[in-house]
Order: sequence, then structure tokens, then C-alpha cells
Amino acid sequence: MNGIDPAIIERAEELVLLSARGEDLVAACAKMSDREAEDLEVAEIVARQFLQKDFADPAAEDMLFEAQDDPSDILQEVLEAVGS
Repeated sequence: MNGIDPAIIERAEELVLLSARGEDLVAACAKMSDREAEDLEVAEIVARQFLQKDFADPAAEDMLFEAQDDPSDILQEVLEAVGS
């Protein structure tokens, strides 16, 4: 339909029918697919592992900030370990 993905059209039609029956659209939109739930679980694991890392404070006078302390590099290591 005019270049719009058929899955989007189908979902819109589902929401129109739910709305016509007076059902809760917020609840209907809050549902996640199995794939989305898996992606969210992996993202949570990555975030938790990243936040558990020990970062050197580049502003601390008694510590030297090293290249391996770069947050981008640490995040890349976490992503590789999780297998994303």
C-alpha cells in the first residue's frame, strides 16, 4: 500500500479493531515479540557487564589514564564476550 510495509498496515488494522472494541491500546502496544524480549535480555546483560567494569578516573591526579581504559574499547570487549 503506497510503499508502506504490509506488517505495519496489518498492525494498524489490528489496533483499529482493538480500539473499536474499546480494548486497552496501551496494553496492546506494550506487548513484545519473542525476538524483542530476547534482544532486551541481551541488552540488559551487556549493560550490566559494562557497568560492572572498573574505569580509571582520568581526572585523578594519582592515576594515569591508559588507552585500555577507553570506555569504547571496554564496551567492545563486553559485546564480543556476549557474542553480539
